[in-house]
Amino acid sequence: MRIAERIADSNPVFVPTTDKALSVNFASEPPERDPSAQSVDPVVKLTIPLAKAGNSNSLVASTTVLIHVLSVFAHGRSARIADGVPVRRSTRMACLLLALLVSAAFALDAGAEAAPAHDDADFSQEDGDGVIEPGENADQELLKAVQNPVANLISLPFQNNTNFDFGPRERTQNILNIQPVWPFELNEDWNLITRTIVPIVSQPGFFSGESRETGLGDVNLTAFVAPSEPGKLIWGAGPIVLLPTATDDRLGSDKWGLGPSAVVLTMRGPWVLGALVSNLWSVGGSGNDDINSFTWQYFVTRNLPGGWYVTSSPIINANWEASGSDTWTVPVGGGAGKLLRLGPLPLNAQIQTYYNVAKPDFVGDWSLRLQLQMLFPKFR
Repeated sequence: MRIAERIADSNPVFVPTTDKALSVNFASEPPERDPSAQSVDPVVKLTIPLAKAGNSNSLVASTTVLIHVLSVFAHGRSARIADGVPVRRSTRMACLLLALLVSAAFALDAGAEAAPAHDDADFSQEDGDGVIEPGENADQELLKAVQNPVANLISLPFQNNTNFDFGPRERTQNILNIQPVWPFELNEDWNLITRTIVPIVSQPGFFSGESRETGLGDVNLTAFVAPSEPGKLIWGAGPIVLLPTATDDRLGSDKWGLGPSAVVLTMRGPWVLGALVSNLWSVGGSGNDDINSFTWQYFVTRNLPGGWYVTSSPIINANWEASGSDTWTVPVGGGAGKLLRLGPLPLNAQIQTYYNVAKPDFVGDWSLRLQLQMLFPKFR
């Protein structure tokens, strides 16, 4: 039997074993079944070690996870979890994207020189300003810098946001944000940190007969003025600008926008705590709907040895032009990330997932955020 057929005919099940291993069960050749009874397929069991895996184990783990989740995806509408609960299409899409990211992370970790582990890392010598100075551990400094929105660090993040069950027809919306960050030194005391968000939007049709539209959305530009030497309290403030660059009316507001934005954070050893707020008002344009939108993103990060970290950074939105339950979108959740190296190039890979505890009617419950960020640090 061909591999594809075996995947499609299997009934994979995740089986938790310990906190250091993941057991994945795959069905063997489909047995003859009694139509009047439910039977459990015989399984082939493979346990994936998750702690201190070598390069070869990482490749095996990544391949196994990918094949397993793809097999869930291949079941289509007939997919089932171990207890027989149907797997929704949005869940299968989330599993597929998660598998791809996990596989890529394992492959990078196996094929490139990974960041060295520092089991005694306390992150006390690094200030997270994005400049690697004598006496600082380069990897620990970079970990803190990627969590500091006003760090003096050139970077190129690719952040993919997948919103499940979006719109009245409950389809998947996907937004790839290309977010180049470019700092400028104004003088010895002040920096200007620019962040441009260029969204590539894939929007499902809202009505019967309306097709999916994919193209460029409205571009956001933020410019923070921040002290060049961070203290115990790190901060930055400046304008946020909305540019009506959407290639289709469904992908943007056709409005110019302007408003204030500010960020404040603190770093205490391995901990990074902070918040970013902004409010955007429309100031012109031919769109029919005015914009008055508030955004609050708090972030809590705990850095770990070996380049790993756990984080929660939900983006909370309030549309002041809406009414009632359509005003707020409040996600809760989080995820993890790791500093990797592809040759001499440092990379920050991250995955987070969120559940909306408050949302407008047309927004789904779940979203998935994947990010790969290229880092170009400075040395002093």
